[in-house]
Amino acid sequence: MKNLKTGRGFNRDFLALIKDENFVRLIKKSDDPDHTVAELINKYPNNKSNLQYAAKFIQTALSDKRKMSFETWKNMHNELQSYVKKVNKPRVRRLTRRSIWKAAALVAMIAIAGVTAYYQLHNYSQPKFVEGSLVDQDKALIILSDGSQRVLSENDTYIDYKSSDDAVVIKKEEEKLERFENVDQSKDIAFNQIIVPYGQRHKVRLSDGTVVLLNAGSKLVFPAKFSEKNREVTLDGQGFFEVEKDKTRPFIVKTSSIDIKVLGTVFDVSAYQDEDLATAILVEGKVEVSQKNRLVGNKEYILNPGQGCFYSAEVRESIVREVNVQKYISWKDGVYQFENMTLLDLVRQVKKYYNKSIQIEGEELELVKMSGKLFLSDDFQDVMIFLSKTVEGSYEQKDENHYIIRK
Repeated sequence: MKNLKTGRGFNRDFLALIKDENFVRLIKKSDDPDHTVAELINKYPNNKSNLQYAAKFIQTALSDKRKMSFETWKNMHNELQSYVKKVNKPRVRRLTRRSIWKAAALVAMIAIAGVTAYYQLHNYSQPKFVEGSLVDQDKALIILSDGSQRVLSENDTYIDYKSSDDAVVIKKEEEKLERFENVDQSKDIAFNQIIVPYGQRHKVRLSDGTVVLLNAGSKLVFPAKFSEKNREVTLDGQGFFEVEKDKTRPFIVKTSSIDIKVLGTVFDVSAYQDEDLATAILVEGKVEVSQKNRLVGNKEYILNPGQGCFYSAEVRESIVREVNVQKYISWKDGVYQFENMTLLDLVRQVKKYYNKSIQIEGEELELVKMSGKLFLSDDFQDVMIFLSKTVEGSYEQKDENHYIIRK
């Protein structure tokens, strides 16, 4: 097997295997995990049990938990319990802190599997991005917890969920555009969703008073009512959060690569699933950012105001550094500030905001670096003039939505 490590390789115990990024990646990306495990066992015959248990745990943890049958969970639960007993045979005199810690860690993992089974047996509705039946893909969509959908005919609206009568109110510049009931008959935890297409922005106030400004091409899933323990939302895209303070219930923003945990603060999160870089920029207060690329042992970072956490999906690592906060949050005021940014990266941002196709001719032109401010005018032609003149080039309009920048 070409991808197997040499030397000691994967001849290690269960806990070490599920913490090994190479092992996790090997199982996760395998088209035939059973065959992969068989080849590993052939290479490490004395480590058969550890390899089997670790691979099954990884497959379950990384799968869609709602599709796991109770029988599958029960088998994995029994196998992990057997492993705990095997590791911790009655040798009380020889028990060390390390072995006790290992046993505790394994019991915790079984507890995780138990939670998965609980979700399965109780039909718990986990937050998940769904696609609404949009007639017009250029307009935003609200999907309510009762299953009803509303298309937003206006851009840059204010969506208020903090109404005393459980209604949703849509406003634009203080003018009420629409009001509708959010009638949820389900006994399960129910989630609302807002889908913001490219070319639009929308602001939403959640049931706890937290205000979120969603940038173009973003999706937000959030409970119709937050639980008594925490306030948790799921984001794909970019959002500027002004979190209502609540010391008893932390506010958690979950993305595909990082999670952000706060009590009450102001911060910006950008985590588009089609981009390598995810960022968390802190404006006020304090936040905790954690990576999500490992099953266990994920790194956590505490940010202070003026700091940003930058996670690269390519290298699977984060860095924290001091930043010019305004540079990262100016988009909410209709301005993009950029410094030593390539034309290619700047065009990617512009395309999201205007929902236009912009082609750059030539790799050399793509890598030209620029600094300055771009005012997101209503007139897209002004933006194209700015981009082309800044790189000493010109642009051509092919049709209403397609443009080319060239020297």
